[in-house]
Amino acid sequence: YFAVARGRQAGIYRTWPECQAQVNGYSGAVYKKFPTEEAAQQFVAQHHAGGSGAAGDAILPKKRSAPEDDGASDLSSSNKARHTNGATSGSSANGSSSALSLPNVVTIYCDGAATGNGQSGARAGWGVWFADEGQPLSELNESRRLPGSVQTNNRGELMAIVRALQLAPLDCQVVIRTDSQYSISCITSWQAGWRKKGWKRSNGEDVQNRDLIRLLEREMRKRKPRPKLEYVKGHAGHYGNERADHLATSGAAKPAIPESEW
Repeated sequence: YFAVARGRQAGIYRTWPECQAQVNGYSGAVYKKFPTEEAAQQFVAQHHAGGSGAAGDAILPKKRSAPEDDGASDLSSSNKARHTNGATSGSSANGSSSALSLPNVVTIYCDGAATGNGQSGARAGWGVWFADEGQPLSELNESRRLPGSVQTNNRGELMAIVRALQLAPLDCQVVIRTDSQYSISCITSWQAGWRKKGWKRSNGEDVQNRDLIRLLEREMRKRKPRPKLEYVKGHAGHYGNERADHLATSGAAKPAIPESEW
């Protein structure tokens, strides 16, 4: 259950997208996730103060044709842990607690994949992972085929980060975790020198992927504070990285997308 004490319409909502519509872009929004409807109602009653709608105006739908995940604190399915991202004021380090606040910091895992990388007939894609299905922001997860004729792993890695920044809510600090040291170095170490040299390398050759590097930098500059790029070792047991890798591999297997249609 998602409680909105201050937003466009105060009340209780069953899904994150419904809650998000009430708080995104709303100055001073106050909202939180709870395991029970009663706890959510108490939060609204205690914290609501002069929002755009009276507390309780948004009524939960009574019709439920079948049992469904309604935000309970038991983040498990078939005894298997479900994961969500974000450093929050009311959550533990792994993102699970009995009353989980929606994140002020959103951690997003990004990955690119390419079968036959560097060869004729290569297929590349990207994956962006916010959270497991049913958790806040999970609807933003993305698995896509890389458009165009140049199908490389590095382009997939860069596009994954670009899309993560485009998809993430605007009212949060974004932390990007990627196993691509190349992508991180492009933004944090190399691009300044490349710009001074007209996007030429030291040997005079054109910088590869400069279109995506410049696009990524533009997306970085759009967000305040500036997103953080963190390196994680690939295939080393990092749950989020493994999920992003799965999405990227699935994306690479999808049908080709002409660059003109992207």
